[in-house]
Amino acid sequence: MRNTEKVTLAVIPRVGWSESTLSNAIRSARIWDKWYQTTKGLKNIAGFITVMQASGKQRNSTIMLYLTNLRMIYNHAIRLGIYRGKNPFSYLPALKIEQRKPYLIQPVEQAMIMATIRSNPSWDEWEIPALLGWHFGMRKSDAISRRWEDFDLRSGSLTFVERKNRRHQRQVVVPLGKEIIDALLGWKSRQPEPIIEELAGYVSPMLYLQWKQGIFRSMDSTTSSVADFSAVTKKALGKKVLFAEYRPTLVTRLLEAGVAETVVC
Repeated sequence: MRNTEKVTLAVIPRVGWSESTLSNAIRSARIWDKWYQTTKGLKNIAGFITVMQASGKQRNSTIMLYLTNLRMIYNHAIRLGIYRGKNPFSYLPALKIEQRKPYLIQPVEQAMIMATIRSNPSWDEWEIPALLGWHFGMRKSDAISRRWEDFDLRSGSLTFVERKNRRHQRQVVVPLGKEIIDALLGWKSRQPEPIIEELAGYVSPMLYLQWKQGIFRSMDSTTSSVADFSAVTKKALGKKVLFAEYRPTLVTRLLEAGVAETVVC
């Protein structure tokens, strides 16, 4: 079960993964390969779990995420004829999953985050993604990969495709509030021309590029990236808060506002 990253990169062009799924798949493969190359113990799933748990840096939920991603990768590889044999990750142990309490971003904290972004030119491109995260609970990968054509500023709407894979996808149209429309108009008027032609049309081109490059960058790289949202919150709030916290924050706000759980989830 070595060279899982090689298998993953062979699978990617032939499946319709979203940006977030692609990112998780590559990271999982690299985590496994790095462990496999350096471990002196059992080179199997049990050995992987033991080393990950002993490091104290990985929760059981994260370990299971890595393994289920690897199972998915090899399922596709076998189906596509890239890998021959039985899926080595078919049978995964049931680890006790600890419950992590999400950090709920408060309105005053969101205002501080936006003020920090708007006062720092190097973080200009975070303005729209941060608003999309706050108002729609959008994932970082989806927020920073938005294109201008997705927005209809006349009708005040955003259209995007929500998908899990090629077969399960749907088009979603959501109304935009005044805050987002004003921010889009302001950013469109001052947005510099992208240096790379392929990035033309992206709302946050350099942010998208650096995030995309980060997926394929070596895990040993120490190069910092503008795509690290926690750097923004560290400056704004004095602590690191992940972009992913926007999702549980929005869900909590909706439930507190009386929206039915079946609608929210």
